[in-house]
Amino acid sequence: MADPSDGEDGPVVGREYTGVSHLAGSLGSAVAGTNNTVNNHFYHPPESDPVTTVAWQVDSRGYREYLQDRFVPPVGFDAAGRKLEKHGTLFLCGESGSGRKSAALMLLWTWSPDSDASCRRLSLDKDEGDDPLHPDSIQRNDRLLLDLTEERDPGRLHTVEERLATFAGAVEDMQAALVVLLPPRRQQDPRLLELAVTGSTVVIERPRGEAVFAQYVRQEFDVDLVDCQAMHEVATRVAAAPMRDIAELARRTVEARTARPNADFADWLAEARKSAEDYREEVAEAIGAAGPEQRALLLTAAVLEGGHTDAIHRAQRRLLEVLRFSREEIHLLEQQGIEAALGDIDVVVDASHTVRFGKVRYQQAVTDHFWMNYPEMRGSLATWVATCVELDELSDEDRVRVVDRYVRQACRHGRVPELCGVIRRWAGPGNRPERKNPPLRWADTALDLALRWDEDAGQVAQQVRRQIYEWVRDEQPSADLARVLVDVCAGVMADTHPDQALVRLRRLAWHRVDAVAAQARSAVVELTGDYRVYRRFLWRMAEWMDQERSSDVALFLAASTGERVLRAVWSHAPIVDAQAREQLRTCWAAVLPHDSSWWRDRLREWLDEAVDSPHDDAALSLLLDATGSDVDILARLYVVARDWAADGDPANRVRRHDVLERVNAGIARSQGLMELDGTNG
Repeated sequence: MADPSDGEDGPVVGREYTGVSHLAGSLGSAVAGTNNTVNNHFYHPPESDPVTTVAWQVDSRGYREYLQDRFVPPVGFDAAGRKLEKHGTLFLCGESGSGRKSAALMLLWTWSPDSDASCRRLSLDKDEGDDPLHPDSIQRNDRLLLDLTEERDPGRLHTVEERLATFAGAVEDMQAALVVLLPPRRQQDPRLLELAVTGSTVVIERPRGEAVFAQYVRQEFDVDLVDCQAMHEVATRVAAAPMRDIAELARRTVEARTARPNADFADWLAEARKSAEDYREEVAEAIGAAGPEQRALLLTAAVLEGGHTDAIHRAQRRLLEVLRFSREEIHLLEQQGIEAALGDIDVVVDASHTVRFGKVRYQQAVTDHFWMNYPEMRGSLATWVATCVELDELSDEDRVRVVDRYVRQACRHGRVPELCGVIRRWAGPGNRPERKNPPLRWADTALDLALRWDEDAGQVAQQVRRQIYEWVRDEQPSADLARVLVDVCAGVMADTHPDQALVRLRRLAWHRVDAVAAQARSAVVELTGDYRVYRRFLWRMAEWMDQERSSDVALFLAASTGERVLRAVWSHAPIVDAQAREQLRTCWAAVLPHDSSWWRDRLREWLDEAVDSPHDDAALSLLLDATGSDVDILARLYVVARDWAADGDPANRVRRHDVLERVNAGIARSQGLMELDGTNG
């Protein structure tokens, strides 16, 4: 691999890249028409997840530890690691359920243990006219993942076919790592086989199912509790099961233990196995035997399982209203009580009036049945959920259940526009925090869950990211919706798609409501506290400055403190990198023509840092070059520097005067003049 020039973490602006020849080919047709579903469950880190600065939750240290403790390498994993090390780019394919995505993440994490890079997931969406596979977007030691297992869009596939070879060349030059996930070979165009000839493709095969299940069990149960005979019996059942199903069986075994702590391992496992079959026949029979009101009660109990009977009763009434079900007029004293009605459909009510089915994941089987078998009702269910969270009878825990279970079903059944409509309703005008049960927070929760949804190779999350972009691009969203978008862009989207998060936050930073714009700027400042995100910010900001938006000036100045640019708060100061210096110069060239009141404080802060920085000459040269030798700009810059030198601690004034003299000399050189008298101005 070619080493970048000293002090460079990114490719030089305008650098020519040589495409990796063995990656050329008809990649677009190779992945078109695939139909394999990757059902990877998203991971919610515990509250104690020790992630600081930027919370890379999906690819966080907490998730790495979670996966590493349970990961069993698939067949071909070691060979894949060697080829990734050799080529820098690896094409990884395998059957759905073979654990290929987990394998890809583990390969990237173990590829360069000393790298501080998170796994950045590449998106083929084109925001702001971007080239989604631009070689200049790669930084040294980047970890990159491109998932094409479910990609069908002809335009995006054409982008891959056209750009990937050059992109892979830049990956190699920058000593980065790229894993491209492909569908099974039988679903690929024959021309894709050319990649295998050159040694850049590895086909993985699933590990032994019993080994994977045993690994999960060892992480969750004391050895003394594990029934060896039960484990042996389950081994044959998981021998051919997809990795996701095995992991799910382990999770359900844990849930069974939680529900029945006094039972033994064999009982927990038996309950988990039964629940894994989704109780489909049992649920279908129960719903088939129930009347309309009982069906509504059964669905309500499933969505709100764990809630109080009062909440179930009120939510069922709302569901019947939304469905416009005409109930016979029966006096209250003649109606059946809620607990008796729940008993008739085999729902358990405990002493605290909490509703339970008493079976692991039975509620999920019920909701699955209604969503699968009543497609005409899905729109009404969205309306019901949208209003349910405002009911007084529901607790916040109930609302969490409603939102979580609705989002899962909406994502699973591709109802993203409908889901986004509900989110917009919750974040709409009138849903202020002073209301008794404001639904605003649930808009944030729903977007968070949808962006993390990963049961379809990221297709739903991609649609949600696109909807967020359309909200911030085509209109000025309401202040409440905009605040929610700032939260999810900074707290969720940036985990795996930092570029897209920055694009959306930048647009939110010019919102008409000052408080929203300030919140977006603060979010960008926090995100760019990570060196790699800051470098990506500079790369984009250098292009955005051409649009001459005052909000971009404010955003650049907020994120580009002297301490951040001139001090080695990371592994080294950004200003030592040639590409970063050029981007900083471009940005300052767009900033300095504005009135000095805009940039005075930031310039003074840069000069403060320059006093003690080993990069003082680079900083002063950058600032002077950014003036373009414009006399008016130079004059304003000199006045700010002169006033700065006269202020501050008298003991430090000599060193300040030295910085001023160098500014003075630079101005004189740029004008072809003798040096000015720094004391007279």
